[in-house]
Amino acid sequence: MESPGAMVPVLMELFKPNSVVDFGCGIGTFLRVFNEQGIEDVLGLDGSWVNREKLRKNISESSFRECDLGAPVNLNKKYDLAISFEVGEHIHPDCAETFVNNIVQSSDTVVFGAAIPFQGGQNHLNEQWPSYWAELFAKHGYQQHDLIRPAIWGDKRIQVWYRQNVFVYTRNGQAFATDKSGNFSPNFEAIHPDMYSYKAARLEKILSGKASFTEYFRWIGKKLLRSVGLLKS
Repeated sequence: MESPGAMVPVLMELFKPNSVVDFGCGIGTFLRVFNEQGIEDVLGLDGSWVNREKLRKNISESSFRECDLGAPVNLNKKYDLAISFEVGEHIHPDCAETFVNNIVQSSDTVVFGAAIPFQGGQNHLNEQWPSYWAELFAKHGYQQHDLIRPAIWGDKRIQVWYRQNVFVYTRNGQAFATDKSGNFSPNFEAIHPDMYSYKAARLEKILSGKASFTEYFRWIGKKLLRSVGLLKS
């Protein structure tokens, strides 16, 4: 809960939402913190894999909807804020446009982040640079803003992939008085030093022979899959 606990107040201050939808909510940890911040109107969307017992510890069953995020999702409602964190990489590339379309249909303000190439993780099918997602959002008239990273970049309570990957997308380039995108790195695809250190340490462990058999096997397996084009990143 440390990452949601540190991030949600930042989102509350910036957007002051009264309703929030989470595409790929997992067990609802982010929505739980929104609830604790006084937001009662929340909805979490995710697949059948979600552990319902753990989910109910964070949000009510009525605040969750089981669905395929890569297929069309019709909510019949607009929310003040839509969020999706570290989910896009799990969506098959053929379904990425549908996934983004689902999100933009739900809100004019989106906070979105997905794993970059070689970030690594379970069931990552589509690791992409932020520009890939920015182009998909741009097809719907959404502009990318670097609002969140300046506020959380150095906050080690927050897992590094959130600090590195999260951007705001707004319909028709809606601006905010607190928009700091011009005051941060002009390189939207910057690698966070903590992410670089994490990946470098893992590689050094493998190359020095200190990795476990499982870690080494996974590393070799990924290299083989990439070599035959079965793994995109």
